[in-house]
Amino acid sequence: MMHSVRMLASLQGAPSLFVPQLICVFEDPNRLFTVYSSCLVCTLNSLRLQSEGGKFDEADAKYLCACCVLALESLHLQDFALRSLCSDTIGMTAEGFAQPMEFSYAKRLSSNEDERSSTVCGVPSYRAPEMVGGDGHTADVDLWALGVLLYEMIVGRMPFEGDTELEVHNRIRQHVG
Repeated sequence: MMHSVRMLASLQGAPSLFVPQLICVFEDPNRLFTVYSSCLVCTLNSLRLQSEGGKFDEADAKYLCACCVLALESLHLQDFALRSLCSDTIGMTAEGFAQPMEFSYAKRLSSNEDERSSTVCGVPSYRAPEMVGGDGHTADVDLWALGVLLYEMIVGRMPFEGDTELEVHNRIRQHVG
């Protein structure tokens, strides 16, 4: 958690409607608390599940995807990879913006091919082939997750499903193999 607090604090110089701004941090003996500028009303997934057929119409999916693109752009311009983009970690603000709200896997990492991370993290269904293959990854894994998210919003289910993490990884590998 402290990692995500430090990461968000370093973004304070670049305000964005699409990335929550950290207001303050405080703690008690057992917990760390963070206060953000956003008032989140629900997750993108809970909104999707309330939609007809469990999916969004094309216009809503485009808008929500655009919000995510702008959030990722803001993070990537500062050489941060989110690595946790999914419908359960995108919050909807009271103003109607979609914002990432989970930063525990975020890492200072660019799209530079020379700078790669080998950490496997995030939700298995959203992981990019280079992450599940153990080849090391750049911030571009966020773009793969965005594609998976868009598919989920339009179709109403995940493109790569399985009963176990290994089954999901195998389906991702088969898709690009």
